[in-house]
Amino acid sequence: MTHADRDLRLLPRTGADGKPCYLVTDGTGYLSRRADTAEHTQRAMADELLGHAADLLADRRVTEASSASCSRAGASR
Repeated sequence: MTHADRDLRLLPRTGADGKPCYLVTDGTGYLSRRADTAEHTQRAMADELLGHAADLLADRRVTEASSASCSRAGASR
Protein backbone atom coordinates (compact mmCIF):
# COMPACT_ATOMS: atom_id res chain seq x y z
CA MET A 1 0.00 0.00 0.00
CA THR A 2 1.35 3.41 -0.90
CA HIS A 3 0.86 6.66 1.00
CA ALA A 4 -1.56 7.76 -1.74
CA ASP A 5 -3.90 4.89 -0.77
CA ARG A 6 -4.38 6.33 2.72
CA ASP A 7 -6.64 9.09 3.94
CA LEU A 8 -6.07 11.71 6.61
CA ARG A 9 -9.00 11.76 8.98
CA LEU A 10 -9.56 14.58 11.46
CA LEU A 11 -10.40 13.06 14.84
CA PRO A 12 -12.98 14.61 17.20
CA ARG A 13 -10.37 15.69 19.74
CA THR A 14 -7.16 17.64 20.06
CA GLY A 15 -3.74 16.52 21.15
CA ALA A 16 -2.03 17.45 24.40
CA ASP A 17 -0.62 20.56 22.70
CA GLY A 18 -4.09 21.66 21.53
CA LYS A 19 -3.40 20.85 17.89
CA PRO A 20 -5.82 18.76 15.81
CA CYS A 21 -5.38 14.98 15.82
CA TYR A 22 -5.35 13.12 12.53
CA LEU A 23 -5.57 9.43 11.80
CA VAL A 24 -3.75 8.14 8.73
CA THR A 25 -5.82 5.18 7.59
CA ASP A 26 -7.13 3.14 4.73
CA GLY A 27 -10.56 3.23 6.42
CA THR A 28 -10.73 -0.44 7.40
CA GLY A 29 -8.77 -0.79 10.64
CA TYR A 30 -9.66 -0.91 14.31
CA LEU A 31 -9.00 2.80 14.91
CA SER A 32 -11.13 3.73 11.89
CA ARG A 33 -14.02 1.76 13.35
CA ARG A 34 -13.53 3.43 16.75
CA ALA A 35 -13.52 6.85 15.06
CA ASP A 36 -16.71 5.90 13.17
CA THR A 37 -18.37 4.97 16.46
CA ALA A 38 -17.27 8.23 18.13
CA GLU A 39 -18.55 10.31 15.20
CA HIS A 40 -21.86 8.45 15.13
CA THR A 41 -22.32 9.01 18.86
CA GLN A 42 -21.50 12.71 18.59
CA ARG A 43 -23.89 13.19 15.67
CA ALA A 44 -26.69 11.38 17.50
CA MET A 45 -26.13 13.53 20.60
CA ALA A 46 -26.06 16.71 18.49
CA ASP A 47 -29.27 15.70 16.73
CA GLU A 48 -30.98 15.09 20.08
CA LEU A 49 -29.73 18.41 21.44
CA LEU A 50 -31.00 20.27 18.36
CA GLY A 51 -34.36 18.60 18.85
CA HIS A 52 -34.51 19.84 22.44
CA ALA A 53 -33.51 23.33 21.32
CA ALA A 54 -36.24 23.35 18.68
CA ASP A 55 -38.79 22.27 21.29
CA LEU A 56 -37.68 25.06 23.63
CA LEU A 57 -37.81 27.66 20.89
CA ALA A 58 -41.29 26.50 19.89
CA ASP A 59 -42.53 26.90 23.49
CA ARG A 60 -43.52 30.55 23.73
CA ARG A 61 -43.40 30.52 27.55
CA VAL A 62 -39.79 29.36 27.55
CA THR A 63 -38.80 31.82 24.83
CA GLU A 64 -40.36 34.74 26.74
CA ALA A 65 -38.73 33.64 30.00
CA SER A 66 -35.36 33.31 28.26
CA SER A 67 -35.69 36.78 26.76
CA ALA A 68 -36.50 38.24 30.17
CA SER A 69 -33.54 36.40 31.73
CA CYS A 70 -31.19 37.64 29.03
CA SER A 71 -32.43 41.19 29.52
CA ARG A 72 -31.86 40.98 33.28
CA ALA A 73 -28.41 39.45 32.77
CA GLY A 74 -27.47 42.20 30.32
CA ALA A 75 -28.70 44.90 32.67
CA SER A 76 -26.62 43.55 35.55
CA ARG A 77 -23.33 43.88 33.63
